Amino acid sequence: MTKDQVRSLLGSPHFDEGFFGVREWNYIFHFRTQDASNLLTCQYMVRFDEQMRTIGSYWKASACEDKSGVSTPKIVVRPLTPPIVALLKPQSIRFDTDQLFGEPGARHTELLPRAVRQFELLASEILRNFGKTAEVSVVARAHGANRGDEQQTQTELRTIRDLLIRLGIDESRIRVAVAKSGTSARACAAQDARANAECNLPERSVEIVVAGGRGS
Repeated sequence: MTKDQVRSLLGSPHFDEGFFGVREWNYIFHFRTQDASNLLTCQYMVRFDEQMRTIGSYWKASACEDKSGVSTPKIVVRPLTPPIVALLKPQSIRFDTDQLFGEPGARHTELLPRAVRQFELLASEILRNFGKTAEVSVVARAHGANRGDEQQTQTELRTIRDLLIRLGIDESRIRVAVAKSGTSARACAAQDARANAECNLPERSVEIVVAGGRGS
């Protein structure tokens, strides 16, 4: 099954599995025992191949397998030795601009602390899964007429690019661009500049697209 099919059956994994190239999803399930006051807590793993399709699922403890009534093969999990270069499908993640820079009128040369933490994790995942050969595109998207201030958008892009460089992404492999696409979901006709900015903000986003291989 694909990850989407697994998600439709079991939901999203219960642990912070990372952004890209994740080959294992883990879940926690609770079973009632004969003693109704006690619950048996079990960890369940689903593993995926390089095409991100399931290759097996396993209970951590035999008691959980017995309780579930579903037998799984006994395996010994050994770490895989990755090839020098193994191309991965391009991956992308999207952020609303207000999640990164905050309320209208905020300084767009500084990311919010929670956004910085997200980019720290993102950069770590890029380097771990794609290596230093990763090609990273930072694309600002604005929908329809609600494009906002283009100079402000360029400032935001430079801020994100500079942070990624500080986090170890090769400057020569980072591309920034502005893409205007789609139709506006609303008409921002407010006369007040702040109200107009607040109307525009939710329709502006930044998409990080990563491509490349695992080469060092």
